[in-house]
Amino acid sequence: MKVGIRKGKLLDFFRTQELRFDVVELETFDDKEMLDVDAVVAGRMTNEQLVKAKSLKDIFIPFTGQNGFDLDFVEKLGINIHITQIHAKFVAERALALALALLGNITYFDREMHDGRWGKRNFDDRVSWTSLFNKKIGIYGYGEIGRHIHNLVKHFSDEVYAYNRSRKHDVTYVDSLDELVEKCEVIFIATPINEGTRGSINEDLLSKMTGKYLINIGRGAVVSEFGLYRALSTNTLAGYGSDVWYNYPEKGSNEAKPSMYPIEEYNVVMTPHCAGFADGAENLRYLDTLNQINRVTK
Repeated sequence: MKVGIRKGKLLDFFRTQELRFDVVELETFDDKEMLDVDAVVAGRMTNEQLVKAKSLKDIFIPFTGQNGFDLDFVEKLGINIHITQIHAKFVAERALALALALLGNITYFDREMHDGRWGKRNFDDRVSWTSLFNKKIGIYGYGEIGRHIHNLVKHFSDEVYAYNRSRKHDVTYVDSLDELVEKCEVIFIATPINEGTRGSINEDLLSKMTGKYLINIGRGAVVSEFGLYRALSTNTLAGYGSDVWYNYPEKGSNEAKPSMYPIEEYNVVMTPHCAGFADGAENLRYLDTLNQINRVTK
């Protein structure tokens, strides 16, 4: 079996391991060597590149997201897609951290303390924070990450609800996003981005989230960008925590506003799409991808 891998850290890692397949080193996915590969490790390819890879039968994505591919087109070509979810527990941990930071006013207190202010702790009008305990918690997307989130938050609440396309697991499901929003006070987004989920947390839903908290570790575009800004600027949404965004830095840059709207002026806790970057997580993803290839090679 010939597996195409682009030059870089992943290729360097694979070469330190015992392999049951032949590695084809690639500069790009347009290389002529793509004509002969049976499989490729890639996070993104165009339809044109896929068509040119005449022998391609398997794609191994070394992370969770599949939005770098036209999935309908891949299916029509009869190509199998494999993903790794080995780092799902780290992404879930980041979701919980965002929730605790947001409800706990952590970033506010931290900024105040850096300036020598103590949140009026010695006064009757001291700044308080909100506990996650006994909150009604919703999870939008009950895949591997959603299940890990449930395992973490069940220690805070006995009322956890999930909205998901399929109902395969032991959790209390709701029938719609409207019902999830109506029932829950803290909502975690852990769904992948696709035509069904893009913009599904729309302006109308956000307008119904008075006093509620929204945590997003799925994809930024699941949430209406303008709807989010409006819900924050009108003090409808109590707070938003997210690791995923609308705008990203250009290649080679480290700067970009995450949204076209100034959402940072409100009760928002932000991290730079780094939930899967825990120490050691990258090598775990690479090793899991390698193990998947080896299983297919058998």
